[in-house]
Amino acid sequence: MPSISVLIPAHNEAATLGDIVDRTIRVLRQSHNDFEIVVLNDGSTDSTTEILQELCKKYPKDIRILQHRKRLGIARTLEELYREGQKEILLVIHGDGQYPPENIPEILQKMQSCDIVLLARTEKHYSLFRHILSGCYRWLPRMLFGVDLYDSGCSKCMRREVVWQIPVTSRGIFVEAERVIRASRKGYRITKADITPEPRRAGRARGGSPLLIPRVLLDMASLFFQLRILRRG
Repeated sequence: MPSISVLIPAHNEAATLGDIVDRTIRVLRQSHNDFEIVVLNDGSTDSTTEILQELCKKYPKDIRILQHRKRLGIARTLEELYREGQKEILLVIHGDGQYPPENIPEILQKMQSCDIVLLARTEKHYSLFRHILSGCYRWLPRMLFGVDLYDSGCSKCMRREVVWQIPVTSRGIFVEAERVIRASRKGYRITKADITPEPRRAGRARGGSPLLIPRVLLDMASLFFQLRILRRG
């Protein structure tokens, strides 16, 4: 099996983070000799920091901890995690517990014939506004770039080379979509894995804020101008 870095962004996930790390390590130890877990604590104000300190004592050889003193947001957190991952395969699962680690073997099975696997949730407990926002976020890239993102807020698994070979310019959360769009244009093989999410046990979703919309639209328009008008990349 290829070596794997499991990357976990965490912001105020004290209620779920310990369980997610325990289950992830249990799954990986059954099939992998070469793996790591990298957690980036994005300015948490609950007891996430204390939970991570206990996990480091419990799994000193398996886990690395990164810290932001103040919250920088999911886009910057993910970019930093991608560059910290040292193994062949990079897999993102969020600290809120919605993506069960028990799906990792199925995901890695798909990676044998693909370069990127998008983890598409089979159900979403969204408000009506969030459902509309998610639908638009999926429809617009399909219309503008011919790429189906499947699940606008999904996690993903990809080969580490994708991060280093695909330059991105978006400054907000659209950077996740941009990387997939550019990878598709360069011939990287992309598929999806249907994931039945677990209910969120604590905290709240933060990806549907209306404040993010202008940045997403600006980044999407910029990418369209680069790829479709200037024919760059």
